[in-house]
Amino acid sequence: MTPGLMSLILALRAGGSVKWDGARPRLLAPRSQHQALLEAGDEIRMILDRARVFRRQFAEWTATDRTSIPLLVLTEAPEPRAGFCVSCGGPSSGWRCAICLTAVLITLGCDLVQLGQRLPLGPSD
Repeated sequence: MTPGLMSLILALRAGGSVKWDGARPRLLAPRSQHQALLEAGDEIRMILDRARVFRRQFAEWTATDRTSIPLLVLTEAPEPRAGFCVSCGGPSSGWRCAICLTAVLITLGCDLVQLGQRLPLGPSD
């Protein structure tokens, strides 16, 4: 698990939440978590920015009355290939890197605290 993702999970466990403010996700966290979140700010911003992009894609997809979940990829991502994240093209030991997986989970409204205890995220993700 990456340091930024760990900081995010700890903030959520401490009572924080991710709320959608229009088209943008906002992280609300207890003061006790602010320093750790500031230190992981770049990674957390990447997660929230990707969640914003994925949410827009999801909304466009569902507006066409489709019932499945779209792939959710960044526009600049290369074609999917083994060993790389399907959403951003970065190295990954699974289907998605930790940043994109977390962004997808935020997009879908999943409980990150519960999932954070079970996600198979390695140090390289």
